[in-house]
Amino acid sequence: MKEAFSDFSVKTEAELTDEHPKIYDKVKIVYRIKVPAENKAKMEKAVNLSMDKYCGVSAMFSAFAEVSWEINYLN
Repeated sequence: MKEAFSDFSVKTEAELTDEHPKIYDKVKIVYRIKVPAENKAKMEKAVNLSMDKYCGVSAMFSAFAEVSWEINYLN
C-alpha cells in the first residue's frame, strides 16, 4: 500500500498439542510497527490482505491451526 513506516518487526507465539506427534494448534502473529496515526487503518488493511490473500504460510497453518494476529503500534 506504499505507506511509510519504521521500526518493523514480527513475532510469533504458538501452542503445541499434548499428543504425539505434537503439532501447532494455535499460532499468533504479532506485528510491531511505527506508522503515523493517520496511516493505521491502511496498515490494518495491508495486514489483513497479507494474512487472507498473499501469505502462503498463513494459509498453510490455517489448514490445521487457529491463526490470529495483532498489531502493536509503536510511538
